[in-house]
Amino acid sequence: MQAIDYSNKRALIIDTSALVRSSTATMLAKLGFVQVKGSNVSSRALELVAAEDFDLVLLGHSETDRNSGLQLLEEARHKALIKPSACWGFMSADNSPAVILHASESEPDFVISKPFTLVQLQSRLQSGLSRKQAVQPINQALEDGNITRALEFCDFVLDKKLSLLPVKQKKADLLLQKGDFEAALILLEDIAPLAAHHNIELKICEALIGCSKNKIAEEKLNQLIKKSPLLIKAYDLKSKLFESSGQLDASMEVLNSAINISSKAIPRNLKLAQLACYTGKTAVAEAAYKRIIQLNDNSVHRTPEPYLGLANLQRKSLTIETDKGALEQSIELILKEALSVFPGIPELKVKIALFKSKLQEDFGNPEGAVQYRELAEKVLFLNNIKEDIDKFQNSALSIVPQYEAVLAGVNAATIEEKGSQPEISNKINLQGIKQYLNNNRAKAIKYFTMSLQLDRENGTALLNLSQVYLESMHENVEGRSKAMRMVKRYLGLIENLAKSDSQQQRFSELQGYINNPIESMPKGSLGVLLR
Repeated sequence: MQAIDYSNKRALIIDTSALVRSSTATMLAKLGFVQVKGSNVSSRALELVAAEDFDLVLLGHSETDRNSGLQLLEEARHKALIKPSACWGFMSADNSPAVILHASESEPDFVISKPFTLVQLQSRLQSGLSRKQAVQPINQALEDGNITRALEFCDFVLDKKLSLLPVKQKKADLLLQKGDFEAALILLEDIAPLAAHHNIELKICEALIGCSKNKIAEEKLNQLIKKSPLLIKAYDLKSKLFESSGQLDASMEVLNSAINISSKAIPRNLKLAQLACYTGKTAVAEAAYKRIIQLNDNSVHRTPEPYLGLANLQRKSLTIETDKGALEQSIELILKEALSVFPGIPELKVKIALFKSKLQEDFGNPEGAVQYRELAEKVLFLNNIKEDIDKFQNSALSIVPQYEAVLAGVNAATIEEKGSQPEISNKINLQGIKQYLNNNRAKAIKYFTMSLQLDRENGTALLNLSQVYLESMHENVEGRSKAMRMVKRYLGLIENLAKSDSQQQRFSELQGYINNPIESMPKGSLGVLLR
């Protein structure tokens, strides 16, 4: 390996201990570094990272620190401050598996245990910076946001017969990023014999899944987990594989195994809680939500979602024998804590109002449900929040549309794709019709609403929603004003859309009903729902 000239490299040492910063700076000076800065473990350190171009960032961690290096590393990755051209080293005084595994998820270039010797540091730097230098022009193109140019650099080097392994690995990463899974798979299988490493095997599995070769990917992931049982990313990928094929129970079990190994990642805990809710594992969901609340302190991923999750778990426990007053009081304590921990967030107030609206509906109090719904709308208006109120409904009630789709018999992988999904939207609409025919109006509305989330211009779902709400007005006199508001809203959304003949006819019929006294409208079904 070629020796590196460190004299033109810029380094930043981030550590709470002034002694560690000083001793590490001395080591770097002996290696040839001239430009070395130091910083405490704080947000100021990340400001330095964002403002200056460092070739090397050494980040110290100790569990006794108020702001830990682990949290700072996670924040740097989340905010995209870890530039491709920079080498990041994680210096940890805590070498417990939980810390090292969690640190590895933010993908530092190397991890080194404190205290360390000059020889140990030199070895890590030689390896890390050599890899960076080999692909410097490619990394620079990536920092400029030009992935096409980065791929051109890869091809230029490889065309010159300079079959550098780091360049091949970088090209494979870029192909995965672009979604060219077939080309990535070919290249990765070419690399694998030359670089036997679990990261390459993981990327092969990712490419296989992208090529819809799920069975082969599952077999490889099983082998990988058996060989490296602490490789958390293999569990994540396997869980995602099961989830995409609609196997929610299997996905939840795999994710739960990952949490038992490394429990510090908030996004993974949130995913586990959501899956557990949908697979009936209430105890697992509750434990995951409570873990997130503990992890929220100083985390860049902190979120009020676990409070809403716990409140929904209690709401769903409602039975005929439940003491509604005690249940409401218990839920109120959870929601008050959420507002205390996350003050001044109008979106959270909207979600809580929508949750309370649903709770009152479950209690059989339509008037209270309408009042809280109107409160949510008022908060949106006063804070000039333009998003559709229905977008807040899922979060408020801990609803995950792709899991709902799985329960409706639709492939979850398709739901995850970006953009409008008319075909899937139509399938969900059919599920709504099935629920309507089974006299389950609440579930019918749920599916028609989900159908709209997948295709905002699904006129059939808009008309079906309008009709179902309109029909409910004879049965639920107290809820008429809310139902009429919903009918007018959905008819207003379809008014300017292109409509088929059958849609236009139904639109005109429903408009006629709302323009006349409700008593003149026929009771019962107003016609066959549109497919």
